[in-house]
Amino acid sequence: MWLFLTVLLLEILSGAEVDLFVPSFPEMQQLFHLNVFEIELTLAVNLVAHFMTCLVAGYLGDRYGRRPIIVLGLFIFLAGSLLCVYAPNYPVLLIGRFFQGVGISGPAVLAYLLISDSYPVERQQYLLGIANGVINCAVAFAPVVGSYVTLYFHWRGNFIALFLLALACLVMVLTSLPKKAVAPFASQAPFSLSEYKIIFQNPKTRYSILTFVFFILGYWVFIAISPILYMEGLGVDLKHFGFYQGAIAGVFSIGSFLSPLFLRMFDQEKCFKVSVWLNALCSVGILLLVLGQSQSPLLITVLMVIDSLTMVLPMVIFFPLIMNTIPEARGRISASITGGRLIGSAFFVQFAGYFYNGTFGSIGLILVGITLVGLFFYFKLLQTDPTFFKAAGSAL
Repeated sequence: MWLFLTVLLLEILSGAEVDLFVPSFPEMQQLFHLNVFEIELTLAVNLVAHFMTCLVAGYLGDRYGRRPIIVLGLFIFLAGSLLCVYAPNYPVLLIGRFFQGVGISGPAVLAYLLISDSYPVERQQYLLGIANGVINCAVAFAPVVGSYVTLYFHWRGNFIALFLLALACLVMVLTSLPKKAVAPFASQAPFSLSEYKIIFQNPKTRYSILTFVFFILGYWVFIAISPILYMEGLGVDLKHFGFYQGAIAGVFSIGSFLSPLFLRMFDQEKCFKVSVWLNALCSVGILLLVLGQSQSPLLITVLMVIDSLTMVLPMVIFFPLIMNTIPEARGRISASITGGRLIGSAFFVQFAGYFYNGTFGSIGLILVGITLVGLFFYFKLLQTDPTFFKAAGSAL
């Protein structure tokens, strides 16, 4: 039980690291005299730092075990949070965000592996459904909390909150994880990017990772750009912004809580395929909003709520199956998934910020493009292994 609660807290920190402070973007823009590209750079720097170190964290987690790498990451994150809290100017803030990105890599990459290492696939899917529900329930409230923290304590208050949350995570890890716990397939080879060849030389693993990354990428890109879109482009005030963003994560959390029930009632391959096609239909709806030049925050939110809901079952079903394509490389697979999401988010967020013109148009086109790439890799996976889901399902 304590192990599972520790995983939940670590994943809440990983999600809140972005969602909690984005409502303070407009205030930070005014204080430091930043344009949209520059304020989005506080996210991109963090994501790139996270990407650069997550591959190392995944390898070290496979070699030395999960606990020491998570602890080291939390200490670095705490240091970065203090830099952000006391940042006197924009460059120091970027340095703090960089160290937060470095520090969060260990917890983000390795937390779910504590479940993968300890339970069979069927149990993993059940726990991931519960975990996603709890985590996204917290993430749903993060922008609401962040909005009111900004309102009453200004932008530094959000970084103080992140510092306290990371401190609580550190206490849980030190008290609940065994000191001598190691990865089940510990590697003794020195770190090298060549250690990742085993992943990308396997077509099934390669295409399943790329499919997973692009299925969740659109959500993270939209969450990152939404403060600017809603508060500047659509005229939503700070008090109400958190509820728009929170609704998206809130529905996702409810779907995650219900996912174990769906997986018991229906074949997981059919659930995945239905989710894929619903996701494609959402992209058609987004394209219609773009063509109609809609500036309705309600319509945009409704579509993104449905879109986030279509990601629930793929995430719950897919993650454990990818982990078990190469069991001895779980840390590296998790790092590749995390790294792919991060570098993709950093690129597309900056891309969206560069072309942003105060409307939903450019953002919507980027989301549609991401979905099309995800569908391409999904069909490549099915071509590579048509029995991917059937074989996995029969093994449960």
